[in-house]
Amino acid sequence: MTTPDAPKGPSAMRQWIAIGVVAAITAVAVLAMPSTDLGATSNEAVSTAPRSPEPKAPPKRNVERTSTKTTGTNPFTASVAVEPTTPTTTTAPNVVIPPAQVADSGLTTQTGSTPGLYGGTRNVATCDVDQLISFLTNTPDKAAAWAGVIGIQPTQIPAYIRGLTPVILRADTAVTNHGFENGVAVPIPAVLQAGTAVLVDQFGVPRVRCYCGNPLTPPENVTPVYTGPSWPGFNPNGIVIVVPAATPITIIQLVDFGTGKPFDRPVGTDGKKDTDPTPTPSTTTTVPAGKGPGKGLDGTYAAVLGQPVLNGPETLVTAADCAAVAKPGATVNIEITVTGRTITIGDVADELLIGTYDPASGAFAASRPLPPPAAGVTQVQTMTGVFDADGGGFSASLSVTASPPATICAIPMEATRL
Repeated sequence: MTTPDAPKGPSAMRQWIAIGVVAAITAVAVLAMPSTDLGATSNEAVSTAPRSPEPKAPPKRNVERTSTKTTGTNPFTASVAVEPTTPTTTTAPNVVIPPAQVADSGLTTQTGSTPGLYGGTRNVATCDVDQLISFLTNTPDKAAAWAGVIGIQPTQIPAYIRGLTPVILRADTAVTNHGFENGVAVPIPAVLQAGTAVLVDQFGVPRVRCYCGNPLTPPENVTPVYTGPSWPGFNPNGIVIVVPAATPITIIQLVDFGTGKPFDRPVGTDGKKDTDPTPTPSTTTTVPAGKGPGKGLDGTYAAVLGQPVLNGPETLVTAADCAAVAKPGATVNIEITVTGRTITIGDVADELLIGTYDPASGAFAASRPLPPPAAGVTQVQTMTGVFDADGGGFSASLSVTASPPATICAIPMEATRL
């Protein structure tokens, strides 16, 4: 993404602002889906325009059933999972989720912020992130392949992994797993058994399978043909696809497998900061309603920037810093590539944001870690939005979140396809 120049200032955050666009984890400004009145009276002419062809069914693909403690073929690392003290392998019948939406593949979708979608043991991590970082950094060829799947540089692996959150799947979950073979990452369409320990990102999307260290990306939009050994309770109609929360989340509400009670886990923590659940879970978000565009979305979009807005304390950045990021009304060009359920957002400089796209709603969320402005501070750049129904544009919010404490500078934008 190319952006207008911003004045430089003395702080580390201002230096960052001078070289990149920031935006907040504010609510996404959603474009209204256009509607057409088709109720013609008997005296009105009926349109003879040709109808759009019926959408094709997703192609059939083999999807590998992967049980909880199976290392699988060509794992990236040895297991970094921490064995739970209570049983977790049965798909929970009482998972606290709203009525599921049905994706084009016939699977169900849930947002990563859904309270109770994941479980765990309070005050206990289910994945050793330091061990995972050590495995990868000591094998440069694996680190390069692993980082390539996620869309980051190998040097960014430690910061990226430490920003993930250990959880346990409470439902069988569709993903694209990646094994390591002949020096490259090989994609493996898979369904992970409930009870599998994973690391999720700030949108609640699974990114690492802890039992093998494999990187995970969203599943392709396919008609699955399941292969490999099954397990008790496996139900093709009960498999979940996790779509990103509409904005980055700060708290994930988990269910304790030992007590059955909910608890809150701050994103990027290992269980030591778990707390009682908030009365109204701060993780609750909604995916914009409506049907996503039926045609390809790849291309260049011209985005008109809105007024930058600061959320959070003026500790890492001030309101004046945020206001100086971009001039309202300025236009930037954004490159979009969508492959199945994966979206890549970037420009000719290859500064890519990698994330997930939900074809059922047209919603997307993508992010990348940024160099920290100071010791002990983390920074993430994020874009969330939704394409309009005809694919001619999108409405979004581009953000950078620096924490702790969480300080967010945001730019809303309205984009039109060039």
